[in-house]
Amino acid sequence: MPLSCLNFTNFLNIISSGFILLQLTINQGWQFLLFIQTCKFYLLVIIVLEFTYFPIFWLGFIFQTVIILTKPSSSSFCSLHTSCTIRTP
Repeated sequence: MPLSCLNFTNFLNIISSGFILLQLTINQGWQFLLFIQTCKFYLLVIIVLEFTYFPIFWLGFIFQTVIILTKPSSSSFCSLHTSCTIRTP
């Protein structure tokens, strides 16, 4: 098995074990769910997935970054600890 596939399997195992912990402890699980929905974590997952496992999306990532940086209203596209949405014109 290639190294990237092995790393991706470990990544999936970490996520699945995280959701098992989320089911076991409700309070900590709720905080974990809120943490997953924050914009920084969302963008980090997108960056890691695109640059590690999906190299074909590099151009799309650069295009998204250019759109975010060039739109003046995009600085507030992350609402308060909910989910990350990119505003479209």
